Amino acid sequence: MLSPASAIQTAMWVESLEGDDPSLYNVTAGWFFESAIDVQRLRQAFTELVRNHSILTSRFVIESGCLCFESTDAAAMGAETDLVRTEEHAGPLSLRSAQDWVQTCSAHPFDLETGPLVRLHIRSSSGAVAVALAAHHLVVDAVSFEHLVRELGQRHAGKHAGMAFDPVPGYGVFVEAQQRFLQGHAAQEARAYWSEYLAPLASIERRAPFGRWREQQPLQERRQLAPAELNRLLRLSAQLHCTPFQILSVVLAGCIGEAAALSLVCIGYPISLREPATAAVIGPVLNTLPLLVRTGAGNGERAALIQAARDDLLMALEHVQLPFSELTKAFFVAHQQPARDLVAGVVSFVVRASSDGVNPALDGQGAVNISPLPVSPKFPVSLHVVRQGSDMLIELESVPLGRTQAPLTARRLMEALADLLDECLLETS
Repeated sequence: MLSPASAIQTAMWVESLEGDDPSLYNVTAGWFFESAIDVQRLRQAFTELVRNHSILTSRFVIESGCLCFESTDAAAMGAETDLVRTEEHAGPLSLRSAQDWVQTCSAHPFDLETGPLVRLHIRSSSGAVAVALAAHHLVVDAVSFEHLVRELGQRHAGKHAGMAFDPVPGYGVFVEAQQRFLQGHAAQEARAYWSEYLAPLASIERRAPFGRWREQQPLQERRQLAPAELNRLLRLSAQLHCTPFQILSVVLAGCIGEAAALSLVCIGYPISLREPATAAVIGPVLNTLPLLVRTGAGNGERAALIQAARDDLLMALEHVQLPFSELTKAFFVAHQQPARDLVAGVVSFVVRASSDGVNPALDGQGAVNISPLPVSPKFPVSLHVVRQGSDMLIELESVPLGRTQAPLTARRLMEALADLLDECLLETS
């Protein structure tokens, strides 16, 4: 049975087909076991998982000019679907080699027209085992992927042997709610709000600082916040009644503005649209909110910018249901502009349970989490903030930025980000 795709699915489907990287929207989790595990039980747990969530076996097709998805009964799927890939590794399997292998698994593309859009990879060698669970973003978001990871671990541990998991609402529940919203008066109000809010972008020329950024290879840099920095960041969040997101958004916007000579930068804020009726839905139930941040603030002014970002976010949450593709379309139509990239950078958060790398979803079986960090290929600059217990890791992914000076690489941008973060923390302490 064909079901209409959501707005976010349609946008990702187009991006997947037009982009050069077929694994653009792959989402992957990985684990390393230093001792042998019951691989057959893991395969069985994964099969049961897929049968419990039909969207994972979806294929995407165009029907009457609209993108639709169709799920296949996992029990009826043949071996050619390649749901599970197993292999023996000739040499010793180390943690480092397992991490590299998981990255390779993540790069394997999915066939969107035939499905399924989930796959389990298993590599064994001399007792050690590496496991990678990969899915396409068309059928999962961060929340639902974590749910799948947890359920896989529970099934493998045998906690639910002989028991059926509670049925979860199908993704159609979210799509139907979104279609009802788009046909109502609230959607018109949201279009008007975003067109007016984003109006300052109409006069900003964006081509020079970013160029043909989709054709450039992004560079990555990481920085672990020192305990003192993290404590100051959390204290500042409490003092200004905001989240670390608003603080880091302002800092990132300042770096981009300085590098690209922009006085106003649009920062993307990925946000979940889950409500009680869709809390357990497997699929992309999310949106991206574009927030405007002014740059070039002097000493003592960044606190005001942070508070402004907080206030903008609170107002934007009243219109969060309008899909990003729809709000940008409303902006282009209202201001009679051709479609172009509006968001310069995005800030996202990943929360992991502990700093020791052990994933509790695998129920104490000694699995070390070697999951790669997510990527945001839609934006020139992406800032990922990973909370692991009491630690915070910042990963910056950026294409080279600049106008007349030498391009600002991810390394230089990370250094500037660290300096601005220090300044922001000091001037408001």
